[in-house]
Amino acid sequence: MRLQLPDGHWAVVPLIRSGRRWSVYDGLPLDGHNAFMRDDGLLLDGPSLQAALQILERWKVDRLMLNFWPQLSVVHSPKWQLQTFDASIIDLADGADVAIERMDGKSRRMAGQAVRRGVECRQSTDTAAIDAYYELLSMSTRRWGKEAPVVSKRFLQALVAHGGADVEIWLAHFEGKPIAGLIGLYGSQECYVWSAALDIEMAVLRPHNILHMTLMRAAAARNVRWYNMGSSEGLPNVKRFKDALGAATVPYRRLSRESALYRWYTRFRLRRSSR
Repeated sequence: MRLQLPDGHWAVVPLIRSGRRWSVYDGLPLDGHNAFMRDDGLLLDGPSLQAALQILERWKVDRLMLNFWPQLSVVHSPKWQLQTFDASIIDLADGADVAIERMDGKSRRMAGQAVRRGVECRQSTDTAAIDAYYELLSMSTRRWGKEAPVVSKRFLQALVAHGGADVEIWLAHFEGKPIAGLIGLYGSQECYVWSAALDIEMAVLRPHNILHMTLMRAAAARNVRWYNMGSSEGLPNVKRFKDALGAATVPYRRLSRESALYRWYTRFRLRRSSR
């Protein structure tokens, strides 16, 4: 969506529509963080972000949900429902080596152990890498009791095709076989760890420890400051893993709006499904 701000500039607001019956929009799927850009590339924050939100308040939709990037100054208006969540973020301002030194000693040792056992990390976005990552993601999904990943292979292919150099797929290999992977998405100031997958039978090799250290070094080499590992809502073991990697817990805000009719509809469906 393009919005004209009071100062005459245009703002670009990324939105994804869900379903056809209702006008339901999310800023990004899977709790990704939202950021609005001005037409000249400037990130909207403070008064300019507030002006964009005031325009969106007047937009007639059934539901609109935005999860804002943790570093933004988001002012809450009573016209929006506010929820606060936590993200795990590592500061790379002093370089990857300094950030790695701040890790829990056990996490560093496990990464070194993975290397000594022969785990190798490689970055690629070719067809073979997409296929390998999606297979790992499918294995993880089945372990969680679901039939298929929320993200389709077609979506991954489109992400790589349109994201270009700002999308990196990192795979950990052991004896020539992919055993774990991460997908990092780059912005101007951060690397966002958007997805992770693992062959659980190879978890003893601790491939994610060395994968995160490797991706952190790659992010620092691109001069981005923040290594954003995202939310761990309802996943205490995942949160402990991120804490051990030296991540700070940083709050971020979710703003949402719902029409009265859509709110009634969702409550009605919830009551029916609980019977």
